[in-house]
Amino acid sequence: MWLQGALCECMIYGVELALFLICLKLVIQQFNRHDYKRHAFLLILITVIFILGTLAIYSDMAMTQLSFINNRNYPGGPSAYEVDMYSLPTNEVATVSWVIGNWLMDALLVWRCKIIFTGFSIVPLWAVMLLPCALLLASIGIGLGIVYLQMTWRSSPFADIHATVPYFATTLSLNVAVTLLIAIRLFYCYRSFTHILGRQHGFRYAKIVAILAESAALNATFSLIFLITLALHHPFSAFVDQCMTPIQSVASLLMIFQAQSKTAQDDEHLTWLLPPASAEMLRYDDTSLCTPRNSR
Repeated sequence: MWLQGALCECMIYGVELALFLICLKLVIQQFNRHDYKRHAFLLILITVIFILGTLAIYSDMAMTQLSFINNRNYPGGPSAYEVDMYSLPTNEVATVSWVIGNWLMDALLVWRCKIIFTGFSIVPLWAVMLLPCALLLASIGIGLGIVYLQMTWRSSPFADIHATVPYFATTLSLNVAVTLLIAIRLFYCYRSFTHILGRQHGFRYAKIVAILAESAALNATFSLIFLITLALHHPFSAFVDQCMTPIQSVASLLMIFQAQSKTAQDDEHLTWLLPPASAEMLRYDDTSLCTPRNSR
């Protein structure tokens, strides 16, 4: 499944490249001197995400060439070469890029949770951030262990599943837990604003929940599939392993794209690029929502 995974990875990287260019254009178009810090941060973020993804796919393609072309007569075939030589420096670039990108996305998610829960009087901020911070620290620690094992002990995630499975379980738990916390907080805001000011004032929060849920679901689904197949020693885990890095980048860029996009009723072509739930919400502009019912 290694070759099929490499081909699928290239296709997903094409999506990543397209999303990066779209996000880059959107951020540059909205760049202004009054709010330059936020846009500069987004510009740096999407660039780092794309660079890490590019390094990872370059490393994976070099490893594919080594296994299926240069060493195709290796005992056991190219797949055996991929597993046995997983710790080659050529392949270490992909592992390090993926782990760093995963840390970056997890830290960004935890930071986003902190921003959203700041000023929330019902639950103290430290109580909310206790679990996300603990999971983030655990993810960083186990990730460092995986990189250390691969670089020093010449191991692979398929050989040392006792380290790989906890890492994926931790980062998956972090993504699901923090996304649920953010969704609960935003739904609370949605209900409050809807009850006091009307549905049109709470609709923005429903949009954000849809964006976060769809982005998290994409990454969480692949992580869960890889976690299960790896624990069962199924060959399909090799396929998913190849796709993990571009999927992670696509999920992050997709969230930024949705947040930066400005859709209108006469701009339907942009909504077709969004997932169904977000597209359905974003089809309605704020002016139509704010129009009184008796005037329609």
